[in-house]
Amino acid sequence: MKRNGKHIAIALTIAMMLPGTSGTALAASPEIHPSLSATVTKSEEKLPERATQIVAALEKLEPALKALTKRTIVKSEIDEKLLKLYLRSPESNDMGATVVFDSKTGELFMYSASFPIWKQGEIATDEVILQRAEKAVLELLGADKRKQIGSPILSNAVEEVDSEVLTDPLAIYRIVYYPKLLNGLEILGNGTGIYVATDYAGHILEVSSTTD
Repeated sequence: MKRNGKHIAIALTIAMMLPGTSGTALAASPEIHPSLSATVTKSEEKLPERATQIVAALEKLEPALKALTKRTIVKSEIDEKLLKLYLRSPESNDMGATVVFDSKTGELFMYSASFPIWKQGEIATDEVILQRAEKAVLELLGADKRKQIGSPILSNAVEEVDSEVLTDPLAIYRIVYYPKLLNGLEILGNGTGIYVATDYAGHILEVSSTTD
């Protein structure tokens, strides 16, 4: 699977959801969306308490993440204020997740997981996906962060296909976008807010925030 393709497709989908937003401006950078195949080395870094709580919340939201027992913590190569936690399956290189935290506060900067962690085929209703996205925002980013964003906007189903094969989709996912609030008004068109991507069954694939 071309994992970077998922992030680019997500960015383009967000661009289509937001009038006046440039797809280029939302293109995933290596720091915001680290490659799940990145080479990492052992580190003596430790997670702040808040980050540890977020990992526990993630595992409660998505119990399958507990099986990703190969874990490495490293400082960001680009921003030393960030810590990256790599979670990998001991059985498959295709099954992994990356969680990025503020190194001081432990607050979540970004979470991203690969499709193969969950079996595909199940289809969740719009209501279920919105409920799971809302729970993820509250559990991972907190109630204060939730107050800074407006009502969720749910994308249509998005298919990721292999550009070389162009047959059956590799995966189908949805995106929930929460626009930033300014003086009680939703700010649309500039891409600021919170994004939650799920697979078609509602499993949380990605959470990122651009509210600051």
